[in-house]
Amino acid sequence: MLASIDAQVADWKYGREILKSFITLLSDLDLDKILPRKNLNTIRKQCEELIQVQICYVNALETKQIQFAYGPPK
Repeated sequence: MLASIDAQVADWKYGREILKSFITLLSDLDLDKILPRKNLNTIRKQCEELIQVQICYVNALETKQIQFAYGPPK
């Protein structure tokens, strides 16, 4: 793998670990507290969106095409 891609993957893993650590510190009540946003109005919804976007990027690495085709979290 190219060194630049290796560095990007390392950065991505680092960011994911920070997010996972943050989420584990929060209770369900904290995750579902309503925030002043129209659609992604809880931390839980924001994290679910981030996961879906990351899946799109992983698929793009495999298919060499990026598509953000996903629906709202279930």
